[in-house]
Amino acid sequence: MATHVHDRSPARGWVVKLALVVTVLLVATEFVAGHISGSLALTSDAWHNLSDLPTLVLSWLALHYERKPPDARKTFGYQRAGVLAAFVNSIILLGVAGFIVYEGYQRIVHPQPVATGIMMVVGVVALVTNASVSLGLARGRNDLNLRSVFVHYLGDALSNLGIIAGAWLIQRTGQPLIDPLVAFLIAVLTAGAYFRLVGYDWGEYQYLHPDERFLTLVETHRPDQVTLVPDDPSQGTSDHGWDIAKNSTFLGGVISRIRRAGLRVSLFVDPDPAAPALAKQVGAGRVEIYTGPYGGALDPADAKRELAKLAATGKAAAAAGLGLNAGHDLTRANLPALVAALPNLLEVSIGHAITADALTFGMAETVRLFRHAIGDA
Repeated sequence: MATHVHDRSPARGWVVKLALVVTVLLVATEFVAGHISGSLALTSDAWHNLSDLPTLVLSWLALHYERKPPDARKTFGYQRAGVLAAFVNSIILLGVAGFIVYEGYQRIVHPQPVATGIMMVVGVVALVTNASVSLGLARGRNDLNLRSVFVHYLGDALSNLGIIAGAWLIQRTGQPLIDPLVAFLIAVLTAGAYFRLVGYDWGEYQYLHPDERFLTLVETHRPDQVTLVPDDPSQGTSDHGWDIAKNSTFLGGVISRIRRAGLRVSLFVDPDPAAPALAKQVGAGRVEIYTGPYGGALDPADAKRELAKLAATGKAAAAAGLGLNAGHDLTRANLPALVAALPNLLEVSIGHAITADALTFGMAETVRLFRHAIGDA
């Protein structure tokens, strides 16, 4: 079974390596310039940028481990290495913020003159550097690990704007206390990045579904089919399909284990013609297309547009050699058009509509009506 999905981790790894070299040079420049100019804002930014170094090293290592395939011990693969790297990065951010606040307080108690020319020039250089790195990482920010690095550098660029503005204000007013105030702003940005990342990566770290309990359940009871959905157990219902490319290693390990038990696996996907080929690559035998937008379309034109997306995805499933299922918000009214648009449709998942109709018609008659709707009467 092939579990490889083409990704851009090696290319992103080079971006991280380049950012590492550039950051070392920038940190050295800011420390020297901060010492010469007497600017706490520059020195604070140097510490802020210094915190990016372990961030970059951890992120590069995480990119390396994320690409490792599942093995006998790590059946889900190593993709959560990125989550752990992001969590460590967030802790580093908090420590840097605390240090900057302490130094800012000391500078307020003991004001020092600031060479604003050096402060402004280095601030501009730092802004260009950090903005360039942010742009290089922008495409990978949906990856939690790279998102943590992207957040670092975006915050750095914003703090550089503060340094430039602070240097200009000191030149105009002659007030050296502006320098520690800019340093406090950098501390706030740094701490804000910490809280954003902790909330995001902890939620992502918890998101390990299907988990071991689920896999043990299906191995014990051996259903005919196991449909994997990207839902948290607390969700009332599904509302989107898998991002297969992002979760390829994780899904490959889970599907491999289920298939070793002799069970068929279906992946819940959005209406997207690219999804079936990706599902095939990670080992799924079927895809179930999420039909929520089609079922919820009240305007006939919207329904027709959504049906076209479903039809294109159905054709892609046939081309990939996958079985095709569909489900969500399907009723006796919208099933006939769906079945006509998907000639290779094998199964539909219907729950709410059957339950609701059964309250009116009884279960036996409801089943007959739905079989008639799908042309199986």
